Amino acid sequence: ARVNAITYNCVLIFIKLLSEIGNEIVVIMEANGKWNSTNNWGGRLYLEADNLSLPWLNEEFSDLPVQFNKGRSSFKIWSKWSKGKLNSFHASTLNRALSIVTQQKKQFKADQLNAEFWLTKKQDDWVVQSNNIYYQLDEQSWNSGNIFVTALNNETNPSFHGHAENINLK
Repeated sequence: ARVNAITYNCVLIFIKLLSEIGNEIVVIMEANGKWNSTNNWGGRLYLEADNLSLPWLNEEFSDLPVQFNKGRSSFKIWSKWSKGKLNSFHASTLNRALSIVTQQKKQFKADQLNAEFWLTKKQDDWVVQSNNIYYQLDEQSWNSGNIFVTALNNETNPSFHGHAENINLK
């Protein structure tokens, strides 16, 4: 479905996937402004995937910084844009049976990895908040409370500030 009223556009895309790739992908985009001027548009973008095969991403996006050997992911992403730039980003994700290798051959595995996080622009700085992080591998699990990180965008002295609440290090 597409609605167009002068400078407002709404696009809804629903994709039913082959079972070996996943269940479905949903994309909803609301935008306003002039698309031919990158500094003159804004809006919201929502992306949802259900039971997506992570190794399939290797085939479709060959320039990824990691290689997905194994895993399935379900996620929801909300983002807001202003003047052609990202203002905020919120994601909720559930991942199962992960096996990931970096370009430096470092490996990461998890039976389950769930997380929710926010990325918000505050003037020139970015604030990252995460909560409900759950990691499980074999019989070991880790559950966190809230984690906050602020990246200060100062050209002469860039820095990070962090704060964590209720981290369970079992």
